[in-house]
Amino acid sequence: MALPWSWLAAAQRNATKDVRAKPLLRQTPVREVVRDLEGFGRLRGGPAPPLLVFVDELAHRAGGNRDTQLHRWIDEVAGRLRVNRQVVRGLCGPAQSRVEAGSPVYLVIQLEPDQAADDLVLLSAWLEEADGRERHFLRDDVRRTLPEVAKLVAELLPQVSETSGDDVDQLIVEFILPRRLIAEAVEEWKFDEDVPRPIGLQYPVVVRSWERLRNRGGAEGWRRKSRWLGANPHLSDASVVHTLPGPPGRPLAERARHQLFAALSRKDQVVVATLPGPPDNGTGGAADAFSVALGAGLPVIVWSREPMDAGTFDALVLTRLLDDGLGGLPRQVLSYRQDVMSAEPDADVLPSVGLLYDSALRVPKAFRHPTRLQPPQ
Repeated sequence: MALPWSWLAAAQRNATKDVRAKPLLRQTPVREVVRDLEGFGRLRGGPAPPLLVFVDELAHRAGGNRDTQLHRWIDEVAGRLRVNRQVVRGLCGPAQSRVEAGSPVYLVIQLEPDQAADDLVLLSAWLEEADGRERHFLRDDVRRTLPEVAKLVAELLPQVSETSGDDVDQLIVEFILPRRLIAEAVEEWKFDEDVPRPIGLQYPVVVRSWERLRNRGGAEGWRRKSRWLGANPHLSDASVVHTLPGPPGRPLAERARHQLFAALSRKDQVVVATLPGPPDNGTGGAADAFSVALGAGLPVIVWSREPMDAGTFDALVLTRLLDDGLGGLPRQVLSYRQDVMSAEPDADVLPSVGLLYDSALRVPKAFRHPTRLQPPQ
């Protein structure tokens, strides 16, 4: 039976998460995938063999008569191999949940600031799957300019699609940026030599704070608000949003900073901030409203790329973005960016937006165990 390649790729990923298997390419015949999985066998009293996990997920994706036929095959093979019946039955629940949830996969692009030159960064890129596994594509110590990084990202995207086996519909491009680059319009970087287009028209593009991931001491508010966000992905009530004071990018006086921090911190459900203009580059000394929102632990900040009235920005943008709930924001922003680009010349002008979507519940491995400097012995 012919099955979509993305189904095969997802099933192979989940079947081999605990073993070392060959990467699945688009040109890999199904028989080779099956032959590879057959080689892992089973451990007595252990989990089900990878081949059964693979076929079980395909059964749930196919549905109907195929579902029934494939589950009969699983039962027959499991009986022949003397796999515990409860272990086999236990495959169905997680497989169905994965199919229904369509767990996202993240292409993470990290720009680490170079300490010697403000206009240079160190680039790392890896794929992070729903189960936390990471597959690195690039990590070196070459200092690069932003145009050089953009060129490498454009070359990387087709490679990820070809070698990772990920369904394009589930891919989110996530930039980890230092404060001085947080307002960089990375979603407008171009890719695809044949039909050059912005990344943000093809994929959901979000940013995260490099400093907050790196310096997680005292981040209780961030973790608390992230847990609330994770537990309430379907909410779209205006009570979760706080409009930051303007004008954007202007440093706040000390008392104003303390007032804003208290207002953002006192309620766990305030997890989204809106800013009617771009944040500053964070190098001007006193903190602006964007920096206070980061410090208070807000996992989501939406800002306009062009300065505008706060009420107008919220009315034009926020209701659109929250239409599918908090958990759907990255994909709602993709849809919004496509609307902005495809609008008729005489349509109402919609501002382009930047989105920080930065949950403490998903911290890349590189940031979980930071290097600690030891004093000389």
